[in-house]
Amino acid sequence: LLKQREAPLQLKLIAVHIDHEWRSNSAQDAQFCQEFAASLSLPFHCIKASEVKLSKKYNGSKEEMGRALRRHALESIAQKHNANAIALAHHAD
Repeated sequence: LLKQREAPLQLKLIAVHIDHEWRSNSAQDAQFCQEFAASLSLPFHCIKASEVKLSKKYNGSKEEMGRALRRHALESIAQKHNANAIALAHHAD
């Protein structure tokens, strides 16, 4: 959807996949995302959870930690690319 509107809206799109490494086959998801981004000629970043250093410890649920990790990673990439918006697409709905 965003790719279709990239030119008319003068968007600069960057695809990012965050691999939480929670499943043994998570690398396959990352590979799919990389190939999909390439098919759309989009720059692609894959961030592994084990490579992200959060400044605060999370004692809550695994899902809470995942949200914090995603937010940190996406904001870091946005800052690196001087982006002014982040669009999420990690749920079917």
